[in-house]
Amino acid sequence: MIEAVRTVGAKNLAGPDGNDIIDAKKIAGGSLADSQVVDGIVLTQEIPHARMPRRVEGARIALIQGELRIPEKKIHRYQDHSLEFDTPQRLSNFERDKKAFLEGLATKILETNANVVLVQGGIDDFLFEYFADRGVLVIRRFPPVEFARVSRALGGNMVPNPELLTARDFAWADLVEERRTGKDKLIFVTGCKAPKTVDIIIRGPNMSALDALERVMKGAIKAGVAVANDPRLVWGGGAFEQELATGLYKYSEQIPDRRQLVIKAVAEAFESFPATLAETVGLKGLDITAELRHRHSLGET
Repeated sequence: MIEAVRTVGAKNLAGPDGNDIIDAKKIAGGSLADSQVVDGIVLTQEIPHARMPRRVEGARIALIQGELRIPEKKIHRYQDHSLEFDTPQRLSNFERDKKAFLEGLATKILETNANVVLVQGGIDDFLFEYFADRGVLVIRRFPPVEFARVSRALGGNMVPNPELLTARDFAWADLVEERRTGKDKLIFVTGCKAPKTVDIIIRGPNMSALDALERVMKGAIKAGVAVANDPRLVWGGGAFEQELATGLYKYSEQIPDRRQLVIKAVAEAFESFPATLAETVGLKGLDITAELRHRHSLGET
């Protein structure tokens, strides 16, 4: 986590998209020591065609917000559609026109000289072959939130229609490459021209352990964002509360009446924090409290 924060820089974390700059990808198998920080983004989608390139240097990335296919179902949530043909010729004509329409979409993208295409939705199977023949890598099916993060991370513009795409909308990266991580294949996008973005690949023995690690990591990210926005800090582990208690005990000795008891009670309340922390991890709260009192009285704060 420290390496990730150092990579992106505190100034970037303090920006409006600070919570999106660092993300986690969970891969079961291996140990926590196999985890790694990627200076860029990691995509979990599969490359859909065997002949598409697995490594693209100098990536010119088009971001298509939508689909590259003719919808097969669901005009909207209440209405499906179907097509019926009364002669084989009409079916043949439909398939021909469909192919021509799809080729037109692909041609609009290829004319911009893009060599990597990210599509938020689905792509017609026919276009897999079409793009593969021309050495273009296509990656599809992103959740909307993830696609928006990818767009911000890469610095490109999401375009709803291929006819509107120009080279000015491209995202740029030094390298897009498929790599095997454990039993999975992931797509690494590194050398992005946009502001720093980091993904952390978390490794662990099973998904339960990975879920726990992810929760810890996301908590650490939020802490990093908070510190970037307001760098005032206190020490953890109950040190801050113990120092307050120590100061209150000393102050109570200056009070000549029974208000001294109230101040000592507040000091004891602060001391309950490190005692509770100690008991949570299996230590004896009274022993820890006594040790902390002694060390703080010596100035070891």
